[in-house]
Amino acid sequence: MTHERLDKVHAMSGFTHADVPDQSGKTFIVTGANTGIGFEIASTLATRRARVLLACRDEPKAEATISRIRLKTPEANLAFLPLDLADLASVRNAAKLAEKEPRIDALINNAGVQGPKLKHTVQGFELTFGVNHRAHVAQAHGNIRVAHRGHEQRSAQGREDRVGRS
Repeated sequence: MTHERLDKVHAMSGFTHADVPDQSGKTFIVTGANTGIGFEIASTLATRRARVLLACRDEPKAEATISRIRLKTPEANLAFLPLDLADLASVRNAAKLAEKEPRIDALINNAGVQGPKLKHTVQGFELTFGVNHRAHVAQAHGNIRVAHRGHEQRSAQGREDRVGRS
């Protein structure tokens, strides 16, 4: 999605980057953070002082994205989290790496695939189902303990934030 098109979406909804409050002390994992909506989310969160883990399959592209965000926000707290959603072993490894974080406040499942040809994940699942559904559930399950630590910290402060689908 181009910046011009995003501006049109913002104008229609009335919601802009400026509406995102300060996110100091919070950590977000954003899948597919190197392009499109994932990039915009990661960039906005970084601008609002969040720690952002860019969960991407391609390290050079993720590092280029980190550099691009730091041009606008030099103090951005960003890290590459290697994640290939077409391989559940990679999903498990990403969850193990994310466990090193003191807390995870939100997992933004942005990455996805769509294609006309039948392809399969490493484990043999149809690619669209494996990446867009199975991998995201596995990733969320793998990050539950770290997210729970963040919940305990917020509850101790007398506040609870929830992110999810209805």
